[in-house]
Amino acid sequence: MKRAKRIIWRDKTYGFHPWRVQVDAIDQLVKKSGTRDATVIRKLIDEALAGRSCKAAGQDGAATSTTDTDTLAAVQTLLVQLVEHAEKSMRIQDVILALVQDTLAEARAGRKASWDHLTSNLQERGLTARDLCQRFEDETAEARDFAYTIAKELKDSQPG
Repeated sequence: MKRAKRIIWRDKTYGFHPWRVQVDAIDQLVKKSGTRDATVIRKLIDEALAGRSCKAAGQDGAATSTTDTDTLAAVQTLLVQLVEHAEKSMRIQDVILALVQDTLAEARAGRKASWDHLTSNLQERGLTARDLCQRFEDETAEARDFAYTIAKELKDSQPG
């Protein structure tokens, strides 16, 4: 009967006599982690038991690797979809911004034209250019306050 070529190391005991290569590996792990021997050995035993449990349940390392690959591919697919949706959203927001800008420009132009027409009647009543300018600004501020109030009410009524 052949004897094992591994040497039992009796200088260190962890509640058992480890193989020489095990002592070297444990010493390296202790040095890397900066923890005590006992902590490293407990973690190694936990990993071994978890591996044995997976193996007993029919989940060997290859299955885990395949599962990890599948999960990574699924996450990658979802990220690509998110980027595509974000790009579409940005294009839609660009169109909405252009429409809002056009609407604002048209509203301002229409208001200015109406105000210019009304100005002549108000000047005949004795209002000065300064009074007309102040009245225009006051009406603009009132319209802005109205719009902001409506927007705030709509925002507050939304869930979340």
